[in-house]
Amino acid sequence: MSNTPESSIFGKMTSRAAGKRQIKPTAILFATLTENHTSDEEDDDFEVNPAENDAKTGSEADSGSDSQENSDEEESEDEENDEEEAESAESSEKPERTPSAEKDAVICGVCINQRNIVAAGDFLQCQKCGINVHESCYGTLPGGSDDASWYCEPCLYGLTLPPHCEFCPSRFGAFKRADIRGRWAHAICALYTHGVNYAQTHTRCGVSWEHLDNNAHFGRRTCTACTDKIEARFGIASRCESGMCKEYLHVTCAQKLGLLVDETDDNDTEIAVMRYFFCKKHTNRDNLKPYQRKFDDWEKSEARRITVNRRLRSGELEKNEQKEHKELRVKMREEIDKVIEEECKNKPKGDISAGEKPKQARLLNSSAEFFDRFETKAEEAGLSRKEFRDPFFNIKLNSGSHVPIGFSKEYIDFMQIRDSQIIPEEEEKLRKSRELLAETKANQEKKSSQKHLVERFSANEELIEQKLTSIEKLHQLLTELGGDSGLLLSDFNNRQSCSRSSPAIIAPKKMNYTCVVCRKSTEQHKQTQCDECHKSYHIGCLSPPLTRLPKRNNFGWICHECNESSDSEQEIIPEASESTTRSVRSRRPPARLSAFINH
Repeated sequence: MSNTPESSIFGKMTSRAAGKRQIKPTAILFATLTENHTSDEEDDDFEVNPAENDAKTGSEADSGSDSQENSDEEESEDEENDEEEAESAESSEKPERTPSAEKDAVICGVCINQRNIVAAGDFLQCQKCGINVHESCYGTLPGGSDDASWYCEPCLYGLTLPPHCEFCPSRFGAFKRADIRGRWAHAICALYTHGVNYAQTHTRCGVSWEHLDNNAHFGRRTCTACTDKIEARFGIASRCESGMCKEYLHVTCAQKLGLLVDETDDNDTEIAVMRYFFCKKHTNRDNLKPYQRKFDDWEKSEARRITVNRRLRSGELEKNEQKEHKELRVKMREEIDKVIEEECKNKPKGDISAGEKPKQARLLNSSAEFFDRFETKAEEAGLSRKEFRDPFFNIKLNSGSHVPIGFSKEYIDFMQIRDSQIIPEEEEKLRKSRELLAETKANQEKKSSQKHLVERFSANEELIEQKLTSIEKLHQLLTELGGDSGLLLSDFNNRQSCSRSSPAIIAPKKMNYTCVVCRKSTEQHKQTQCDECHKSYHIGCLSPPLTRLPKRNNFGWICHECNESSDSEQEIIPEASESTTRSVRSRRPPARLSAFINH
């Protein structure tokens, strides 16, 4: 065989991606692999011996041409016979059961006939609901009973519909009564869930999970095989038995996929954990499809059985039931109750009996029974299924306080502290975070507006630069046409640099001048100042008075007082002007350029 179990299982476990730790195989995996070696050795007997074929071909080559033709005909006939024998062998390897016989085959409601030793063994059939189980799978009743009049435990307690399992969401299969009244569990779930035991081990009566912490196990992990996220948190999801694998599955989900492993039938080896399962990644996939097909057939037959029992009313069953069977059911039920009570009382000191076990609270979404009941109640009240289920998707797996939920004094004190201190503190933190968020948003808006203004300013600067370059080009052209005007260009550049270097120069305030003659500050527009004494005069107060303000374009103006004091100087000035020659006299510039020269 090319693909051995070691290559299929160990190859997946050891060839992991880079950066991941390798999974160490457990002793259970080694035990399962040693069993498969025997089948591989038996398959080696059917291999063709190449030495015999070589000898046969050599002897045929030594024969003559006549014998060679005869041998070719014989070989063709032998090949046809070999093909017919191979087809007959393949047909013989298929199951001998016909489709009708396969449909009517009896399947155990616990192991689904996956145990090789008890697959074809004797079955027990319930006289009321019709379920079939192996006695070694389901367990015996205390005191024993006749096989012809056997009842399963749900029928002993008068249940007409399948109960809800405490460990998984499925309602198919055989159920066992728990040590807590009114609670039920699958027989297969009780066998494969770690930490679950029985009130009486040899009869498997009274399923007990008293050593399990509800907060740590029920609803703690989600089943990876469940398609519904709500049902994935029902009951207990057990972990894959391989190394550090973090896959969790319900026992019934693992059974549906054919992943369960039962080592109780193998008497040669002793293993600490006799019942376990691997996930899809770490199991041998050679036997998965037959198990899955078998489970699908059993599930269909189980659905038909439940449908038939649901059609029959409890009243009709009681009428058709004989008096002896009723008495037998009551007797068997009393024996089970008696065994559970006695085993609970006979427990050694230190253990907690079922009657004295403290009640532990569980989340609503971890119980399939109560979740279905509340969902039905919500639908009757007018609430849709989606509206009822949506809040359960937001429940965190690790939510909960250090105080166990219940009506204890510690939990009540915790709730009071939570309402008075914890919630106000959280609300205050939320308010501060909202204020900080609003402030951050306002700052971002300011930054964005400032950035927009800067962009506009830079755009205006670029536009100004373009205008200046165009003006300089125009000025250069005009200077070339008008002659040398380097002085004017330098003055223009100086003025432009001064205006750009100090754009924020404040204009001087207007001064109110007072006339020296009349001592009044009225009619400011009719006052003029002397260029020498800087005194202000009304034009009407002067001697002689003026009708309008003196022109100051190219000349200055002095008052009459300053004019009298400077008469002597005026007499000297003409003499100096007469002595000067005409060549030294400066020319008066044109009127259009006088403004630039004065400034």
